Amino acid sequence: MHRVAIDPVYRFRYTVSETSGGGVPCNIRTLIALQHAETLPIFRQQGYGHILNIASTAGHKTVPNQAVYSGTEFAVGAISDGLRQEAGPDVRVTVISPGITDTDFAAGIIDPKIKRCLEEIRDQMAMPPEAVARAIVFAIEQPAEVNVGEIVISPSAQA
Repeated sequence: MHRVAIDPVYRFRYTVSETSGGGVPCNIRTLIALQHAETLPIFRQQGYGHILNIASTAGHKTVPNQAVYSGTEFAVGAISDGLRQEAGPDVRVTVISPGITDTDFAAGIIDPKIKRCLEEIRDQMAMPPEAVARAIVFAIEQPAEVNVGEIVISPSAQA
């Protein structure tokens, strides 16, 4: 399972030097490198495997202050879709795109106003992490000839 998130949310007014400076290339490069260099060779050698990439509902819907984050999450879906087509029938690829989840997602956000807003939204409507875990289990438990391409899961209160 792969999940990388650096520089998750910030306004365009911030420059790369004001953020940790490389989240976009790091997030995408790490995803590709882990799958290409580490995961696929093992799965090909053993003749089967299942790659699970965790994205976000932000990869499906962009909101203010999350354009860059949404772009990286969309990239996770696009890369996973391409990998699913190229890896062959013995390697399953699933993207889990959770919505607002009760995690420390806002911890690394540099803009205090955005951080506070995300924490308030989380406290009002977040789903428990166990809901995401159940979605992962569902994808994994399918028979080898069944690939669950993507699961989008969010709290019922999330628009």
